[in-house]
Amino acid sequence: MMNKKAFTLIEMLIVVVLMGIIMTLAIPSVMKIMDSRLSDEAKTHAKLLEQAANLYKYRYRGEFNNNPEAQCFVVNYKTLLDEKLLDEQDIKCNGVIVYKRNSKTNFNKNYFLNCSDKNGAVIESYKQTDVPTGCVDLDIDQQVIPESNDILPPIIGGGNNDWVSTNIDIIILGDLVVKHHNEYYISENGATPSKYVTPTGIKSTPNTSEKAVTISENGIHYVWVRTVDNNGNISDWSNRQVANIDKQTPAVPIITASDNITSGNLHTKNFVLTFGGGNNVSGNSYYYGTTSNPTTMATSVAITPEDNGKKIYVKSCSGANLCSDTKTYIVNIKIPPVVDPALIE
Repeated sequence: MMNKKAFTLIEMLIVVVLMGIIMTLAIPSVMKIMDSRLSDEAKTHAKLLEQAANLYKYRYRGEFNNNPEAQCFVVNYKTLLDEKLLDEQDIKCNGVIVYKRNSKTNFNKNYFLNCSDKNGAVIESYKQTDVPTGCVDLDIDQQVIPESNDILPPIIGGGNNDWVSTNIDIIILGDLVVKHHNEYYISENGATPSKYVTPTGIKSTPNTSEKAVTISENGIHYVWVRTVDNNGNISDWSNRQVANIDKQTPAVPIITASDNITSGNLHTKNFVLTFGGGNNVSGNSYYYGTTSNPTTMATSVAITPEDNGKKIYVKSCSGANLCSDTKTYIVNIKIPPVVDPALIE
């Protein structure tokens, strides 16, 4: 007879009880591992979100710093994604980030977000309520489209690209009916500035007719103007204007003889006088002649015996038409006659 062995009822009950005990002990451990993994993902996302929010503040610092009356700014979380400052993977959020001013240029950030993992489980880490009201919404209010003739290109005294030796006034025509103030961006770089760049010039007096901003430094200055209205909206930049200023009088030129003989000393062969010296920011032109007001532009002149006894006058003039004093060179040139060797014999 075959002996068949099977579980008894008591043995099956014992197995079920043991499995229950094992599950009771294992499930919390598994949940703890899952919570730990989720916590790590949330922490990583929190770090990336903080970096993205800081990058946004840096990129658009002009919008924050040039509206000192605004105490807080709101940025939609989606904007960080659209600006490619943040890349969502396992955690997805919606809501806003609020930048609240704590000094002229510094802000505290608060995250008013609802976030969930890829399975839709809600993460409470960022969930907040009571978004403040009255903040500037940078996704909506960051640009105002100027009405016709609201912002006119600046008019530059002295011409657009002409060098001048005086201060130049950049003038904005029209009044500030709906504007709060105009801002100037002045640089030595001709590239159009971003709308969000912090201006480096003078801000006009709020709610008054525009006067001018005075450019006084030597050099090439590119000037743009933009408008800020009473709500903190910021317009595009106006067309670029150029202010070229050189107030420096050029140095007296240096006159160099090609055979290195100084003024008044005897030359025994034809030679060349070369004019040079310091170079102004607007460049230099050299003029020579035989009177105290030389008018012939050149950087050198060839001298032959026909010029013996002359005084050569030289001056240097900048691109802004400032001229140096003159310098003279006294020509003393005598070339010995050529003797035919046959006559010597």
